[in-house]
Amino acid sequence: MDLQKLVADIGAVMLDADTLGWLAWGGTALTLLGLSITFAQAAKASSAAKAASDAVRRLSLSVETANLAYSSAQMNVVVVAIQAGQFGVAQALFSTLKRAFRLKIHETGFPEEERSQVERIIALIDNQLLAGSAGQPHNGTKLYRAMDGLLAMVTRWESRAASKHNEVIK
Repeated sequence: MDLQKLVADIGAVMLDADTLGWLAWGGTALTLLGLSITFAQAAKASSAAKAASDAVRRLSLSVETANLAYSSAQMNVVVVAIQAGQFGVAQALFSTLKRAFRLKIHETGFPEEERSQVERIIALIDNQLLAGSAGQPHNGTKLYRAMDGLLAMVTRWESRAASKHNEVIK
């Protein structure tokens, strides 16, 4: 009998207009609190995504700068091999550089005029190295000028990449 009275009392309290009003206000307050937490978490997630994106950009520029610096040094090794008359070695070393340079010149936004100039220089160097390694006559002056011209371009790319990297770090 006490259980029936308890259930009836709870039902009466739950149906009371004042109780329903307080529950509505409490529910509204909890909803607003939940929304504010959701917005705060969304803002933190957006901030974290931007920070991750910035970190990836910095890393990418660091890698690009390091690769271009390596390419410059590798080109000097190719020149030393040419000077020593080791055209086969120079050709083997230059083959990896060709790939790296072609990847670079096919980046989005790379100037078409510079792209075709690099391709011409690569072809000239390749032909001269091939002739030298086959024991055929080659034009050493032309080869050195082409290597020097390509090295100047790579140095400019390296400088641009380093400048971008320094801007992003600031």
